Amino acid sequence: MGGGPLMDLNELFMVEYAFKKAKKLNKITALLGCGVGPLFNRKFRKSVLNISKLSDIVILRDSKSKENLEKIYAEFSEFFNKEGISTSFDPAVECCLQYDKLSSHLAQEKFVAVNLRKFPKEYSKKI
Repeated sequence: MGGGPLMDLNELFMVEYAFKKAKKLNKITALLGCGVGPLFNRKFRKSVLNISKLSDIVILRDSKSKENLEKIYAEFSEFFNKEGISTSFDPAVECCLQYDKLSSHLAQEKFVAVNLRKFPKEYSKKI
């Protein structure tokens, strides 16, 4: 699974099912560039735990996601192998770095670009 947040969405159970099926078929599984959270509901945290445990490779999009996953492992009294979980740049960070590199010749003065969006309701505890 590449990208996207592992969060309080019912679709998370489809991902868990797919990873279980893949393991039964002896396929390699991976979480690549995913974020962990927000997770307010225990059933979704348990699903994220299961997905993580079913993953042969885990590269999360940032250190906060790794911290969140470690807390989930602790909640369910599971051993968390810090060395087995990697982190990388959030793809949005990579895009910003690439933009900076490609656009350096376009403008003489520095500026700040801010992209705002309304957060989906799933990011709130008030669902």
